[in-house]
Amino acid sequence: MSTRRDGPSVLVAVASRLLAHDEVDWARAMTGELPHVTGRLERWRFALGCVGTALFLPMRRPGVVGLVVGLAVMDAAEVAWALARFAGLRTAFGTWAAVAACAAVLLLYVVAGAALARRLHRGPTEPTRTALLGGLVVALTWVGLGATTSTGATAYGGLPMLVGFPLACLAIGAVGTRRGGSAAGRRGVALAAVVAGLGCFLVWTGETVAGSGRPYDPGLLRDFHTSGAPDLATYAVSDSLGSAMMLLLVVPMLTLVLGLVGASVTGAVVRHRAA
Repeated sequence: MSTRRDGPSVLVAVASRLLAHDEVDWARAMTGELPHVTGRLERWRFALGCVGTALFLPMRRPGVVGLVVGLAVMDAAEVAWALARFAGLRTAFGTWAAVAACAAVLLLYVVAGAALARRLHRGPTEPTRTALLGGLVVALTWVGLGATTSTGATAYGGLPMLVGFPLACLAIGAVGTRRGGSAAGRRGVALAAVVAGLGCFLVWTGETVAGSGRPYDPGLLRDFHTSGAPDLATYAVSDSLGSAMMLLLVVPMLTLVLGLVGASVTGAVVRHRAA
């Protein structure tokens, strides 16, 4: 019987933590079976199967997972569309490393979204609905910022983000905590962060590829002449995809931080009134 601490054992431990409280028997069965599995490949197969079971079987709220998976698949499809349409991207330095990093982030978000859906399934539906709607609103504020900034409307271009974005994040945490409690509020904020990142990346990348990176501002035209890119469209798309990848990381992090502030403040107010 193997008792070593290796990669499969870590995965099984993670899978056990992802299971809901009423599925403790699944967790015990997985952790008890792994020591009897021999062979490196067989142990990895068993561990990956446990992770899949913990995330998707049985899924109490498949609509939430379906949304997260659907957004991630569409994000990946848009990246593939960009690579197919602009041949210069496929030969540019660092492209495939960026694609691999993007795929890893998308996979991480899918796993996180599935795990959060499992944790939220036992509570009221309002925090989950708030998280999904709020995540989409947050994504739209960032897309609106990019659209207004690209047209040169700098006077009011930052208004959607400076006002709408923080208010939306704070509201996600506050409403989720108010209706579902502190734990549900925090999980709702995390789910909203995942949806916001995936949604922002989807719209930003779609507009970039469909419009060949337009509009071309003077700074982009100036940098293109010294970039060595094969054509202006390829350079513009590459630059905009880099921004989309940055937003895929930054938007969820900012959403999570601000949302947790809203959840913490609301939780403190609720406890104070109860006391």
